[in-house]
Amino acid sequence: IAGILVARGEARDGAASTSTISQNVARGAVIVLGAVSILNALGVSITPVLGALGIAGLAVSLGLQDTLANFFAGFYISIAKQIRIGDYIRLDGTQLEGFVTDINWRATTIRNVANNLVLIPNGNLAKANVVNFMLPEPRTTTVVPVSLAYGEDLDRAERILLDVAGQTARDLPQILEDPPPLVRFANFGDYAIQCNLIVHVREFTDQFLAQ
Repeated sequence: IAGILVARGEARDGAASTSTISQNVARGAVIVLGAVSILNALGVSITPVLGALGIAGLAVSLGLQDTLANFFAGFYISIAKQIRIGDYIRLDGTQLEGFVTDINWRATTIRNVANNLVLIPNGNLAKANVVNFMLPEPRTTTVVPVSLAYGEDLDRAERILLDVAGQTARDLPQILEDPPPLVRFANFGDYAIQCNLIVHVREFTDQFLAQ
């Protein structure tokens, strides 16, 4: 029941699905509280048990520092909601990017565009600079560079580019008509005038189809 409630709560927050670590922590908390309540109802003193568990926990924590660091980092990532299941993320300075498929007690799993799974230790992810392409909203822009020969009619070229972008948006729902596409002239190259056709797409991965 605890896992179901956590899943519903994360669904209301916009997550595509629930992380493994959130469900496991909720279930563990319910089990521990239930066990304590049962022992109290039976008249069993839990103070010695808690003392023994404290000593054992200290010994375990010293031997499993990296594991516990990944666990608490994963728990923080899960409850912070800045990286959610289904988000498309990129680790700054690396080639690691893809859709987040799960956050468990040790690592976060992402599926890249080649449909391969990549495991990132939670501690590394918590310390990294991460770009989340789904927040604050999935919509993003893509830029298509265009070169125009010197002597071309720039106003006519701009009209043609916007017409092509508008027709493409009507044919492909991944490309948005609102906000409208833009043409911006970038610089004067050695052999051509460089300009950019800027269009808005529904989400980051739609930019490849748009281009």
